[in-house]
Amino acid sequence: MNTSATGIDAYLACPRFALLRRTLIRQSEPAPLTIGTAMHGALEWGARAIMAGNVPSSDAVAVEYEKLVRSVDNVDWGNKTRGQAIWEGHQSTMAAWTVVKQLMPADVEREFELPTIGDSVLRGRIDLITADGVRWDFKSASEKARWTANKATEERQPGVYGAEMYHTEGVFDGSFRFLVATKSKAPDVKQFEVPITAVRVMMSMVVAKLVQRAMNAGIFPPAGERCSGCPGNCED
Repeated sequence: MNTSATGIDAYLACPRFALLRRTLIRQSEPAPLTIGTAMHGALEWGARAIMAGNVPSSDAVAVEYEKLVRSVDNVDWGNKTRGQAIWEGHQSTMAAWTVVKQLMPADVEREFELPTIGDSVLRGRIDLITADGVRWDFKSASEKARWTANKATEERQPGVYGAEMYHTEGVFDGSFRFLVATKSKAPDVKQFEVPITAVRVMMSMVVAKLVQRAMNAGIFPPAGERCSGCPGNCED
């Protein structure tokens, strides 16, 4: 059984749900996932074009976003209309593009696998790596879930992606940046830099191996309280 940085966080929050989410078949896709995936896709499409020597216009990136977001069927738009949600995602994508188009990408969506326990691996995909070696991750957030520097520091990805950097380049010291776009009528885009250190990398891999060992052993107890939207029976 393999995992990822997201999978580790899911397990630590509730092992039972971490197991259920692997086999859960949604009747509809949540709007934040649809919007976030389309934003990622459009920004990464633009970064690849830059690598090819062509900086796309904002209109071209917007067209890519619209194509991606409208290609998904059965979306649960929540308490917003479809048009409102798509428009707010569009605004956030355009705001984030003002940052991405100034970067010098060296790699886009780099996939990696890191050995953990036995034959199991920790998998990940880095949104963007710039020419100076900085790892970037694109995030979209709701107005209620605003990011802070403390939240960025507590995220698992800098440590995991730092392990990838050590595995690939043989160095610990580096920088990781979150580019966070808030989905709203007036989008807010912020950057949060988190240093990659040997301690952060080693602690991340220790936690990853402990979680992987528990998962391989079939240890998936409930967290104690049933989460909203969880299909599991936490009384088992």
